[in-house]
Amino acid sequence: MREPSETCQTCYLRKACPIGSLVDAGRAPALGTFRSRKLASRETLLQAGQPARSLYVVRSGMLKSYAITTSGGEHVRALHLPGDLVGIDAVMGARCTSFAGALEPSHVCGIEGPEAWSLAGAVPEFRRRLVGALSQRIERGQDHACALARLPAGQRVAALLSELSLRFARLGYACHGFELKFPRRDMANYLGLTVETVSRAVTWLQGAGLVSSRRTCIVIRDPERLSALAHARPLAGGARTWPARSRAGPGARRSRVEAESGVLADSR
Repeated sequence: MREPSETCQTCYLRKACPIGSLVDAGRAPALGTFRSRKLASRETLLQAGQPARSLYVVRSGMLKSYAITTSGGEHVRALHLPGDLVGIDAVMGARCTSFAGALEPSHVCGIEGPEAWSLAGAVPEFRRRLVGALSQRIERGQDHACALARLPAGQRVAALLSELSLRFARLGYACHGFELKFPRRDMANYLGLTVETVSRAVTWLQGAGLVSSRRTCIVIRDPERLSALAHARPLAGGARTWPARSRAGPGARRSRVEAESGVLADSR
């Protein structure tokens, strides 16, 4: 296993990662408490109900947190990109409340929970970055809950694509053209929709000229309109901004979306 300082020196997330701040402050985690682990696609990192021993930061790849429902299905709770925290239960020495697994080949780094708690009180920059990462996670969770509560299907999909684009941009990745690393069923599960409804919503967004899609690849054609649609309030009277069924051609669908988006913008 490589020393934490060696791992952090070559990591492009070092200036934002909580663990990187410890290396900069000369407080690198002891080798016995440091975790650097590579995950294969679909490999499990955390098991719900098991003791949460380590707090992880995603270095590369993409993970999901999920629960198993009483019927045996998955309920996707969060998507984790590079820089995100996974396993925050470890800070309090609790048990894992969710499963966590890789959606693609990924790399995570972590330290044992008790040490993270101790260092948070001793290293101000580590505490600042840790609290900042936790705050971002809470904010994303609140935004996601609001989307599930008030947005129709088309806007939920728009909100997810817009959010991923913004997060990729912050990481310095291509943000207007990217590959969705999770299957359509995970996307539907995360958004509280059926796979068929997600497919219809993506088709609707394509017809509106907002995105283009080919298999798992997404190209955002109009970032501003996509963002406006994602953050718009529902229309007065409970009307929805996307049709449940549409037999009109792509041009008619685009005109309808543009008209409704204009009403949404005026109703703010």
